[in-house]
Amino acid sequence: MINRILLLIKNKRFITVVVLIMINIIIIDFCDIKIEYSSKNKIFKSIKNIPNNKVALVLGTIKYINGM
Repeated sequence: MINRILLLIKNKRFITVVVLIMINIIIIDFCDIKIEYSSKNKIFKSIKNIPNNKVALVLGTIKYINGM
C-alpha cells in the first residue's frame, strides 16, 4: 500500500516536471518567433538592400586588423 502511494507521488512529480519543461519550451519558442518577426525588416542579407545612411553599426567586426 505504501509503495503504491510512493509510486503515485513519484509519477505526479514526473508529470509536473514534464509539464513545466513543456511550458518553458513553448515560451521560448514564442519569444523566438516574436523576435524573428519583429526584426524581419531590420536585418539585411545583401549589401544592395541596405538603405543609405551617414552612420551604421556593423556587429561582429573588429576595428583594427591584427589587434592594432
